[in-house]
Amino acid sequence: MSIGILVLISLSVVTDISRTRYQEELASSARLVLSTLRGLQARALSATSVLTCDSGTYDLVCELDDAICGAAACDTRLVPISVGATMSTGDSVITKFAEVDLGLEDRREDASGREYLGEQKLAEHNPGSAPVTIFSLRAGSVLVSDATVTFDRQNGVMRVNACDTPAGTPLCTGPEPTTLEITVMHARLGRSETIRLNTLTGKISIE
Repeated sequence: MSIGILVLISLSVVTDISRTRYQEELASSARLVLSTLRGLQARALSATSVLTCDSGTYDLVCELDDAICGAAACDTRLVPISVGATMSTGDSVITKFAEVDLGLEDRREDASGREYLGEQKLAEHNPGSAPVTIFSLRAGSVLVSDATVTFDRQNGVMRVNACDTPAGTPLCTGPEPTTLEITVMHARLGRSETIRLNTLTGKISIE
């Protein structure tokens, strides 16, 4: 009888420890999203430069990998027109980018990696698994599968899924979103936290 009680107590302790760890993984992931976006906002406001190279056609970001430059030297520092982040529901990674060439400016991450500025991965429980993912994205009142946030240099103006500015940026069917809610979910814990952005005030917070 006493052995059974000890087993139950042990299981309860293990469960509590696991739940505490999962809660910290969720909280840590929410803080990572917050700090990533605030870091980009601060970078835009301070007009921090990035290392670039001239491909002959465009200026490319080579701060993390100069292989994109080919034979060109990764030795020119430019202040980005804007910096931003891209995220998708179901993913556990936020990709950062910097727009340094007017020819590539569209307030979107360039698919070829010419604007790549790194990424932030949410908390992992085991290698290869992702217990915390982006569960939902709400731009204004609309649930979306993908979202892009940009911050303009020096003035730090925030844009969410920017509409039609500059030319080439996708048209919106309605007003440009002024808010973005990023909800991250822990698969094992079954709980979530939400990070909210407001383009009118520039505020980024966990709610």
